Amino acid sequence: MKHIKTFESFLNEGVIMSFYYSKKSSEIDGDVKELQSKAQEFIKMARDKDYNISSNDSVLYFPNFTWAGGKQILGPSFGILAGSDTMLVSPIGSDKIMKIGESLLVRFIKDGRIESYNLY
Repeated sequence: MKHIKTFESFLNEGVIMSFYYSKKSSEIDGDVKELQSKAQEFIKMARDKDYNISSNDSVLYFPNFTWAGGKQILGPSFGILAGSDTMLVSPIGSDKIMKIGESLLVRFIKDGRIESYNLY
């Protein structure tokens, strides 16, 4: 039997901050509806790979995701919470998923090193 957690059990300060510091989807240059549709495909792919996704409506869009001091350039990507301290990040249209500690990602979003938008 699987243990089902509520959204409140995943909620912590880091989770709130990652979405707080992200820009609103209305500020995205381009078709937000198309991005939201592709984000749903990403969620389905992550679930098919048995990741524990905390919510359907908490997706971040990164126009040009760069990690590890520029050593990993994923380009346009989506991010979604998996648990309380992990963000899954995947380039749009790829089945490659990278796990990132959310507290570090929050710092990079907050100081402007990584641009992000809250799609929902």
